[in-house]
Amino acid sequence: MKVVPLIISGGSGKRLWPLSRENYPKQFLKFDSEHSLLQDTLLRIKNIKGTISPVIICNDNHRFLVAEQFRKLNYIKPHIILESKSNNTATAIALATSYIKRNFGEVLVLVLSSDHLIPDRERFKVLIESAIDNIDKEKLFLFAVKPESPNTGYGYIKTNEMKGNQNFLKVTKFIEKPSISVAKKIFKENNIFWNSGIFLYSTTFFYNEMRLYANEYIDFAEKLIDEGYKDLDFFRLPADIAYPEALPIDKALIERSKKIYALKFNNSWSDIGTWKSLFDSKTKDANFNAIKGNVISLESSNSLIHSNSNHLIATIGVDNLIIVNTDDVTFISSIDKINKLEDMLKLIGSNDKEKLLNNRKVYRPWGWYDSLDKETGFHIKRIHVFPGERLSLQSHAKRSEHWIVVRGKAEATVDDCLHILKENDSIDINVGSIHSLKNLSKKNPLELVEVQTGDYFGEDDIIRYDDIYGRSDNK
Repeated sequence: MKVVPLIISGGSGKRLWPLSRENYPKQFLKFDSEHSLLQDTLLRIKNIKGTISPVIICNDNHRFLVAEQFRKLNYIKPHIILESKSNNTATAIALATSYIKRNFGEVLVLVLSSDHLIPDRERFKVLIESAIDNIDKEKLFLFAVKPESPNTGYGYIKTNEMKGNQNFLKVTKFIEKPSISVAKKIFKENNIFWNSGIFLYSTTFFYNEMRLYANEYIDFAEKLIDEGYKDLDFFRLPADIAYPEALPIDKALIERSKKIYALKFNNSWSDIGTWKSLFDSKTKDANFNAIKGNVISLESSNSLIHSNSNHLIATIGVDNLIIVNTDDVTFISSIDKINKLEDMLKLIGSNDKEKLLNNRKVYRPWGWYDSLDKETGFHIKRIHVFPGERLSLQSHAKRSEHWIVVRGKAEATVDDCLHILKENDSIDINVGSIHSLKNLSKKNPLELVEVQTGDYFGEDDIIRYDDIYGRSDNK
């Protein structure tokens, strides 16, 4: 039977602030790999037997980011379903499974999260193929991880007693994220596992069991898939509709069904949901530090030190800290107090919500821009345009712009006049001028410095006349 990988890439969930914000969640970040977490997820399933084109369900705001992740890998064209809002995994998985059933018929569905760390791809492949060979329409296989510590951030499952090298175990109990005392008590038990959130089922199983336990999600999903429509390379779901209760799939189905089996997941695995889980998953140096980026550390220990920019982090004698630097934020916390992160986010949001919602670097379907400097009267940006892409035909009512090409070759259109710009060439765009920009190279990026002058620089000061990405908003 064919296997459709279903990747859940919803809202940002628990944010690894300051690295991931609402407009750039953690699945698009790189940690211990040259690829992002989402790209690693795609590479992990690429050569599994029987798999066909993946389906990914994501927030509408992340559509071009997701598409770009696939493009960079030169990956098989995916099916990308756009949700107008995040409503937890029961809704997302019901929608995606309904789409899969309609487009592929009776298949197996392999549900994957886009923010897991699983270093050993080959062992993962063997495990998944074993599950594919052994599953039937009366079972759901949940991939279960033997606990490495009494972690309170994961849900646990209990199975029937293992016999010899038995791999497929009947799930008998689900345990919510426990207190530390409960976690210490249970984690060494032979038949206790972490719930990885990776599972395999047939479309027939899903429909039959959801009809039995959570029928409202299937009815809702079929209605939305009926009303959905193609939009460029995406499948867009209608926005103005009442959603069912925002339950996780565990609560809606998995903890209620009598047909759930655990498959022992003998592999290194981590759900990157917190800075503590990231610290635990990383390789440590001789002083038990996990270090990434431009960092020099002296007599420092037991710390995660992460520089996500060219800015140097230098530490002397620190211990038990999380230190994260980006272009626009420096975050420092005791590891013991990292559970207070949500309190800090609320405090920051009450003073300046923009600091939570927006990075200095903003991604668009054509590339990205980085705000280098901004004061009254001017705004300076670095603009990066992907090979062959173009900015929309647009004008501004409140600002003029000056472009200087620093890398690549551009085609600039200003008030119906076409200009070819090479490195070190520049051009002025006056207030009200209708203009566009294209990268003429199909292989190399185009980069320019943009100097805006005026009295207002908001992204809503865009009048868009033509856009190859089908945008009508300021994105």
